[in-house]
Amino acid sequence: MKNNQVKTKTVMIILTTIMLSLAIVSPFTPSNVNAVPSSHTPPTVPILSSVDKQGAINAALSIPELKNWSQDWQFSSMGLINSNNSPEKVQQEVVVLKAPSKSAPFACNADWWAWIEIDNTTKKVLYANYPTMESHVCQHTSAKKSSDPHTWTIATQNDVNSTTQWFGIYAKINLPTVSNSIYTHLNNQYIEQLVNAYFPHGTGCSNSQCIEQAGWQVTQGSITCIGCPSGASNTMIYVDESVHGTENNYWTGLLWKQGTTTIETGEIDCLVSPSVYTIIAYNGTNNFYETTNIPCSTAQWDTSPPLNGVENNSVFFESAVTIASSNWSPYISGVSVTGAQEYDSGNHAHNLSTSHNVDRTCGFVDSKSSVITGSLTSGGTASWSSLSNQPAC
Repeated sequence: MKNNQVKTKTVMIILTTIMLSLAIVSPFTPSNVNAVPSSHTPPTVPILSSVDKQGAINAALSIPELKNWSQDWQFSSMGLINSNNSPEKVQQEVVVLKAPSKSAPFACNADWWAWIEIDNTTKKVLYANYPTMESHVCQHTSAKKSSDPHTWTIATQNDVNSTTQWFGIYAKINLPTVSNSIYTHLNNQYIEQLVNAYFPHGTGCSNSQCIEQAGWQVTQGSITCIGCPSGASNTMIYVDESVHGTENNYWTGLLWKQGTTTIETGEIDCLVSPSVYTIIAYNGTNNFYETTNIPCSTAQWDTSPPLNGVENNSVFFESAVTIASSNWSPYISGVSVTGAQEYDSGNHAHNLSTSHNVDRTCGFVDSKSSVITGSLTSGGTASWSSLSNQPAC
């Protein structure tokens, strides 16, 4: 009996040794070649119970003025906010609702939208933005297409068509310093900076290129952002075309103070979810999370004209101010991005291998940037140091 036990233990040791050896040399182990040590640790998405989720939705739908506008409000999405000091706890839910255009007293060229922030503990409404008889701004799709009169300056990479497929992006965006004087020069429009990722047509995406974004916006007016406070504001925003079916900017519920400089992170990746991509925004104090409808098995894609792969894993500054004489640029500084990384299928971080600083006119004509200095290549910094040269239509 003892001999049999010895033989069994010996066989187990040999098998374990062989298995460990195979694991080390296995050709199926995701390659870590050219991966960079990541100083960024993705935050863990807090878990929200089904009871808390339904409680937040019920609280949003119970607002009397909301029901007076339309009886056909439907749940669209939910974002979560937590504190950097208590990452495991959901502090607020951001509930987004939509109603058909024809279900309300006034028509809109898109669905009507409502944005409600709920305290997770009390389920009380902290802030709500929705149409009323007195104020019913039709918040149309924000412009990020060639036909729209906006100009971009873009720090891009174009290696999505190489042998490596990418599955997300992370970047540190500097939250700039702005002066109150800037708002009087925006002409009810906005300037913004966003981390940018494209995916193929998929669940919820109305266009062949599915846009997912996170970043900041300085605006004078609420038409440019669903949920954002009306009037002059500095907000952190996101775009999730896979969920909302539009390219609208949505408010994360996070603000940032003017006159102070801090770091925001924008992230679109699968490092925090086992099945779908998550959009993450961080303002130094709080995290915002939006779960997309894009499966983690979906690699980023952008191969059709006029983009041809250049926009993937990029960071761009966009101005919707189309009046050339507008003088907003002297009143903002510190617009820069650093630490951009992209992820392979094994969730290994890679520095951007190519980067191009491009100015783009409204007609989608690209030229070497006269606005951006520096580069996002190899973990570098790109600075929008000459915003007075930002193209205007």
